[in-house]
Amino acid sequence: MDLVFLVYGAAFLALGLAIVVRHNDHSELPFSRSLWLLGSFAGLHGVLEWTDLWRVVHGSESLLAVWQPVLLLASYLFLFEFGRRLVFEADDGGGRLARCLTAVCRPVLYAPLLAVVGIGTAVSDAPLLTLGILSRYVFGFAGATLAGVGLLRALGPSRLPGVPLEEVRRLTRAAQVGAGALIAYGVLGGLVVPEADWFPASVINHRRFLEFFGFPVQLARAAAAIVIAASMVRLLEIFQVEALTRLRIAKGDTDRALRQLEALHRSQALILASSGEGIIGFDSEGRVTFVNPAAERMLGHPGEALLGQSLHGLTHHSHPDGTPYPSEACPIRLSLIDHQPRRGDDEFFWRRDGSGFPVDFLVTPMFDGDRCVGAVLSFRDMTEQTRFARRRAAMQELMLQLAGLPAINEGDLDTMVQVVTARLARTFEVERVSVWLLEEGESRLRCVDLFTRSSGEHCAGRVIDEADFGDHLAALKAARYTASNDAQHEPCLAGLIHGHLAQAEVQSMLGCLIASGRRPFGLLCLAETGRPHVWAPDEIDFACQLADQIGLVLLNRERRRAEAASRAKSSFIANMSHELRTPMTAIIGMNSLALRRATDPRLIDQLGKIGKAAQHLLGVINNILDLSKIEADRLTMEQVDFRIGEVVENLASLLGQRIAEKGLRLCIDLPSELGIAPLRGDPLRLTQILLNLVGNAVKFTPAGEIVLCVARVASGDDDVLVRFEVRDKGIGIAPDEVTRLFNAFEQAGASTTRKYGGTGLGLAISRRLALQMGGDIGVESAPGEGSTFWFTARLGIGSAVRSDAAGKPVSAESLLQAEFAGARVLLVEDEPVNQEVSLCLLEDAGLVVEVADDGLVAVQMARQTGYDLILMDMQMPRMNGLEATRQIRADSVNTGTPILAMTANAFVEDRQACLEAGMNDHITKPVDSDLLFETVLKWLSPQLEGEVTI
Repeated sequence: MDLVFLVYGAAFLALGLAIVVRHNDHSELPFSRSLWLLGSFAGLHGVLEWTDLWRVVHGSESLLAVWQPVLLLASYLFLFEFGRRLVFEADDGGGRLARCLTAVCRPVLYAPLLAVVGIGTAVSDAPLLTLGILSRYVFGFAGATLAGVGLLRALGPSRLPGVPLEEVRRLTRAAQVGAGALIAYGVLGGLVVPEADWFPASVINHRRFLEFFGFPVQLARAAAAIVIAASMVRLLEIFQVEALTRLRIAKGDTDRALRQLEALHRSQALILASSGEGIIGFDSEGRVTFVNPAAERMLGHPGEALLGQSLHGLTHHSHPDGTPYPSEACPIRLSLIDHQPRRGDDEFFWRRDGSGFPVDFLVTPMFDGDRCVGAVLSFRDMTEQTRFARRRAAMQELMLQLAGLPAINEGDLDTMVQVVTARLARTFEVERVSVWLLEEGESRLRCVDLFTRSSGEHCAGRVIDEADFGDHLAALKAARYTASNDAQHEPCLAGLIHGHLAQAEVQSMLGCLIASGRRPFGLLCLAETGRPHVWAPDEIDFACQLADQIGLVLLNRERRRAEAASRAKSSFIANMSHELRTPMTAIIGMNSLALRRATDPRLIDQLGKIGKAAQHLLGVINNILDLSKIEADRLTMEQVDFRIGEVVENLASLLGQRIAEKGLRLCIDLPSELGIAPLRGDPLRLTQILLNLVGNAVKFTPAGEIVLCVARVASGDDDVLVRFEVRDKGIGIAPDEVTRLFNAFEQAGASTTRKYGGTGLGLAISRRLALQMGGDIGVESAPGEGSTFWFTARLGIGSAVRSDAAGKPVSAESLLQAEFAGARVLLVEDEPVNQEVSLCLLEDAGLVVEVADDGLVAVQMARQTGYDLILMDMQMPRMNGLEATRQIRADSVNTGTPILAMTANAFVEDRQACLEAGMNDHITKPVDSDLLFETVLKWLSPQLEGEVTI
């Protein structure tokens, strides 16, 4: 037995020593944090077994008898704690059994276990024997079992990330053997105990084991201890494997970082190499440390020659005029001193060959923490930009010279184009510049003037047929200009290059369309011969502007021809009324619908601007149509109730932004009793005149205030005569020009037209409107002292505006919603967008609307369904509105239903035709929503049924 105890103890002592020697304090494995407990158990248990060896050799001693049970308990406590921690730390939230085991293995478990051992020992007749047996039962068996189970769980394959699979398998096998040996040792050492007279020690003990197996249990324990020690020593290689794995992972991370760093370096080098800007790096002393290829190319110095040199001495030493540039004033050097970035937009660098070029540069200091370690300079060659700036200045000067030519306003095309072609050829340094006009329905081009720069000669009269220029003209119509750097291979120029220009050897060609609106007048052509020319954006833009100037001359010439046939022009414009108003109805209507539903302030502002622009466009259209109506005696005045205060307030709102933008003030002198008095007349035409007069005052007044005065001149039983005055402190008008102001297309001198613009229609229309309102118009003015424009209008006495209980005006839309919600309306309209606009407006007012796409469908619907109101367009496919109205009045269930024309046909005869066909009223497109609601309300109100408005 002495040999057994010797081996037995030596195995555990060897295990404890191996753990001390091979344990890695830096290990990240949970297993390593509890390994010292297993080493403590092994050391104590090895010493315990050698005390048994001592007792066998030297006999029992009382001191050993006392300390052996205590030493046994202490060693098993270390083993139990080792097993408990392994089980607890290896918890991965797995199965129910694992969760229960983890829940049990908490520190609080010691209290009942130690209580069992203590109480059992205290009540026993042989306390030392009982203490040893209970220590084996409670902590030995349980501790060894927990250690075996915990070892299996703590060293599974998933607990060893990054470890090679073969190593994982080897370590897992060692863990499994060690776990099995620990469990076996728990059974042999924890359950097979010294014999006692109480159960179960009386049944399972050393004597019974010897009788049953024929060898002492200590031999089996020694074998288990050897296996435990061997397997655990093998398992301790896990720390070496872990260290090697971490080194391998670290090496891989390092390799990847190095590859990324190398890729980043290559990427940065490529970026610097491909940059179009010159980039130069400096150290803190101003010596060059880096030069990119663009800088080498611009400076003419190889990068190696610049490294370590001062850039100022090589390339920034002198001003453009050759005077020295002191290094103390060099922005690059100053940035290195005060560590502030600097930009130079008017500097000059010198090349290696002695030539120089203007640059735009930025120098930025580089910092390493708080220490400036150098700077980076990036710069651009501004030679082309400088050249473009000089050319733009020359272009602007040419444009001003052309604007001053009398030929432009006099319509003298031949004089004007000779100036354009010669000066444009010299400014752009191209060989040929020519102007061509279309003739005979665009079937041929006639040369007005061709200037050749090399000879300085002008020629004209050459004619080109459509077969040669047709493709080129089509391209110009689509894009306004064509810029070809290689004219010989441009498809749209093929007819010209192989025909008219076959002998000219044209290499590059720029063509600009001379047009007014969609009508082409001709072409402005620039051509370079013998060498290519790349057309710059500013060249293209300027050539297009000159084409527009030529177009202006042609327009002035057309205007003179048009003045001779103004009646014919008015008739034509009148016939275009429907075509102009129909799209305007869609634009204004859809914008109004969007504005009614918009909630976003920015969108509301944008829609408001669209609405103002559309109303401005409509105003232009109306001005032209008004002139046509007046000249054809077709203009009629509306008679509606209104207040002058509302007209003035609307005027201030319409012109408020323009007045504010010019820094002016609008002062209004309107007596309160006149402002609120109900009058009857045409407020729209009053506003139109005021807009013209106040708008002109804003245009011609550079600073100060504009005064609008309104006064009652005379009163009668049924009408009043009101005088409106607009006073300004503007440029004034010469006496000899006053008499022409109120003629169509006339202004106070050509210089005024050029500077302030305008069509010359506003005052002419205003005069005729004032006359039709029973008044007159005039002006009092002197050059430099401002002007006072006045007009009078005779207005009827109106009735009180309908108000709510609070005395506030009630909108027609609100009354429709309150009193006629659900009224049935038939909308007859063929244009989809106008359908949508009208439908949404009417439905917003609470009306029930049905839609008919044309007159034929409207007649069929009117024969089947009764409506409270019908809105009828005039021009529709299959059946127009007039015929549809006649059939509805003749045979339908709506013979007495109010039918309102809602059409772009805006002249008196159109209104009369609607009434003769059986309609009750006439609404002109583009439809104003307030007017629409007021008219619908009027004809839905029972007390007003049957009235006809003409």
